[in-house]
Amino acid sequence: MKIRLVICCICLLFGSKLIAQGKWGELKISAAAETTLVVRPPLQPDQSLLHIISEISDLSFESTLRILRTQKNGASEWWVVVDSGRQSLAIKATKYKSANTETTRLKAQRAYRLEVSQVKPIPGTLYVKTKPDSADLYLNGPKLGTKTSLRLDLLPASYNVKVVKEGYRSVETTLDVESDKDTTWVVELTQTAVRVQINLINKLSEVGILINNEAKGVAPGPIYLEPGNYRLLLKKKGYKYTEKVIEIALGPEEIQFTEELQKPLLRKWWFWPGSVALAVGTASIFWPNGTAPPPPESLASHPEFP
Repeated sequence: MKIRLVICCICLLFGSKLIAQGKWGELKISAAAETTLVVRPPLQPDQSLLHIISEISDLSFESTLRILRTQKNGASEWWVVVDSGRQSLAIKATKYKSANTETTRLKAQRAYRLEVSQVKPIPGTLYVKTKPDSADLYLNGPKLGTKTSLRLDLLPASYNVKVVKEGYRSVETTLDVESDKDTTWVVELTQTAVRVQINLINKLSEVGILINNEAKGVAPGPIYLEPGNYRLLLKKKGYKYTEKVIEIALGPEEIQFTEELQKPLLRKWWFWPGSVALAVGTASIFWPNGTAPPPPESLASHPEFP
């Protein structure tokens, strides 16, 4: 029982997702108009005839009243015999949302013409796959909110499709999406730069990144660099700057560096207390009693002075 319930929930979820994505076409039914047919199926006194015209070949019918018989006449014409009276007719077709006629009172032994047309054709499906994935996709100009690889259900038309990923050359093309068909576009992106991430051991924030003396943001980044040698400089107020030469080569999608910024000696918390302690210690070596030596006596006051 639980398994059946889970399966039903999955089916409902999948079906609603397809409808939300517009995977179904939509039908439109004209109002029933009384008509005169020279050739038609014979009717009983309490029966009416629906003459249905449509370019869609696989229609099926449901009625609030009894449907007595259905006869297809050619590729796009049906005769549907129903009980006379007030009724609404539901018309269905594969991959189309069901459409309903307005409630109409059908007179006995009369024929009514209905036309069924497409309001919206069945969409086609576009698959866009990129290597590597997680690229931005632009469709007829605007950027979509999802990244590759992805599936889109689109109305039949020609679309301008553009794939953009930082560090790679953008690719743009025009694709034709056909009704009820799958179109797949696989793009292998060409790398032009490497993603560089700079991790700081002491977890500092607002550390500026300079590449060849040009500001490129703050650590950890990321920044993107083309192949070559660069002078990397990390700066933060109150810290000694860190400088090194880095070499970037294509191949890996990302390179990480681990660095540490040090405080200057005069800014370390122990510097001034240590300096005072050192000075006191030095004085105690030269003056063990802790007092300064007495000034020299005057020779005039010396007892041996004649």
